[in-house]
Amino acid sequence: MLKKLFKMALITSLVFVPVVSVNAATPAFTNQPAISSAEREGNRPLPVQISWESSGRVADGDEVLDHYNVVIKNNSGSEICSLEINPDEVGVVITKTLCGSLYKVYKKYTVYLSEVRVGDEETNASSKKFYTGPPKLRNVRMRNKELQSDGTVNATIKWRKPTALNGVSIKYAYKISRRNNKTSLIKSDYQYGDINSIDVTGLPQRKMRIKVRAEGSSTSYGNGRWSDVKFFNVPRE
Repeated sequence: MLKKLFKMALITSLVFVPVVSVNAATPAFTNQPAISSAEREGNRPLPVQISWESSGRVADGDEVLDHYNVVIKNNSGSEICSLEINPDEVGVVITKTLCGSLYKVYKKYTVYLSEVRVGDEETNASSKKFYTGPPKLRNVRMRNKELQSDGTVNATIKWRKPTALNGVSIKYAYKISRRNNKTSLIKSDYQYGDINSIDVTGLPQRKMRIKVRAEGSSTSYGNGRWSDVKFFNVPRE
């Protein structure tokens, strides 16, 4: 009798176990396109690659797409660029030529994407933030070069402060190599701050080359381009 009751209970419990299909999936954006990425390409402030997926209704053929609207706004919410994109495209590369007023270094923007369907129906917009990179540092030079009694060199690295970085505390990195061998690294370091100079001490060479760059967060502005190489020489006294 106990075996019979146990068997009935087991059958009853199996009947009520829910079955979930591993293939079942509900699109995240059934009536709205989705921006999948908005990322800077390379180490220049622009271009930025915007990629997206069409809405589920368009992908399934329930709606016919006329074009995509891509609108870019700056951090204060002002529209600075508006584009109509062919319905067969799933992305656009934002360049200075395409959006001239966008060419600002070290800035945050928001891109908005909507679908305009046949009949002029426009969906709510999907949005995503993106950033242009720090500017390339220019007019790099070495000042206050001093040859020490032990033969090492102390000096100050200076550069022209970019307007976009005024008032910004950011990481400035530098690399110093032998003058005639750029792969022979002497010193590599960095300093944070709202600065335009870094003091370096104990350099073991009198003839060197140096380059500097601004480095932002890897999840936002990213790194700027390295400056042009500056050669310098500290004469013997």
